[in-house]
Amino acid sequence: MMQVEAVKRNKEPQPFPFVLRVGVGLLCIAFTAGFIIAEAVLQNGIGLLIYTLVKGGVSLAIAHVCFPFDLLYRDEIKRIWKIIRAGAVNMQMGMFAVNAALGIALGVYGFYNLVPSALDVVAGVRTQTVTSCTYSVDQVTRRSSRHGTTTTYYNHYAMAFEDGSSHTTTLKTVTRGSTDNRLIDSLTSACAQRPSRKMTITYYPFTWILTDVQLVD
Repeated sequence: MMQVEAVKRNKEPQPFPFVLRVGVGLLCIAFTAGFIIAEAVLQNGIGLLIYTLVKGGVSLAIAHVCFPFDLLYRDEIKRIWKIIRAGAVNMQMGMFAVNAALGIALGVYGFYNLVPSALDVVAGVRTQTVTSCTYSVDQVTRRSSRHGTTTTYYNHYAMAFEDGSSHTTTLKTVTRGSTDNRLIDSLTSACAQRPSRKMTITYYPFTWILTDVQLVD
């Protein structure tokens, strides 16, 4: 009997070490801060592609943790259905529902980012000649408790290509007109002119992340 009790005690789950919990928390904070900074800074190039790839992978990993896979077993589904029919839904059931919804949402978001960026890693960049382009900008101002207001400019570039296809790319900036980004300035310079200047663009075909813009003399 004593041996059986000793075995049971050994099988009891050990508490998650405090140091590891702090480490995981700090890692999550670091990832969140990194994503916020990358979202604000990255607009084009391979850095944006890598960020999109990582964002999709992390989202899928979190979705796997959040989604209660135990609920997919047939016996568990029957048990939950009986609880619902009996009207005995409790807080734990509500948390399961929230986790499931969060897991599904993160999973969809992860696949939305991961699949096209992974395909672009395999396919590489593509170059096309832009025959005509139009430029427009939307200004969005939001109130901020600390800094009064913040303004973001959404620059739209509607491009038509030599093969007859077309695409509209939108890039965000915090200033209107000239920026510190050569690619954005080149696009704006070419598309804002009437008639627009001819140019070639290099981009990833599945995510439409631009990597280079060359104006044709």
